Amino acid sequence: LNNYSGVSLWYWSSPQTAAHRVNDKKRVILKVKPYLTEKAMHSKGSKSISGASLIQYECLNLQFEGNWSPMLHVNVSLVGKYKYMLQAPLHNIEVPVIVDIVLVGRTKVISVHSPYWVYNRSDRDLVFRLQQSLGYLNAPSSQM
Repeated sequence: LNNYSGVSLWYWSSPQTAAHRVNDKKRVILKVKPYLTEKAMHSKGSKSISGASLIQYECLNLQFEGNWSPMLHVNVSLVGKYKYMLQAPLHNIEVPVIVDIVLVGRTKVISVHSPYWVYNRSDRDLVFRLQQSLGYLNAPSSQM
């Protein structure tokens, strides 16, 4: 599991397993076995339940450092790129997170990262930070 998210994250499999920390820019070998879940996959253009087929895949749960809700049922077995929305309910914002699963030999490599890529072609070191606008809190209007 590679963490390129910009913050530390924790992963776990079930409520009975302990959460394991992965610091930003670190790689670890999973210490828990992912759990199986099912998801209905619809064929393109089909809206009926009868047209859906069930697919089983392995999942983990992720918790990012900060005021974020946990991301539950994150696919860690089907090769591909998957977008999840990381939610901060207190501030009513969402930011996208990409989970990239590639097969290297017989090993699946899972990378968690931002969908944004900044490439610095200048001769200066730069530091970037994405900041979400939280807006302003307005006091409720009084009725007289």
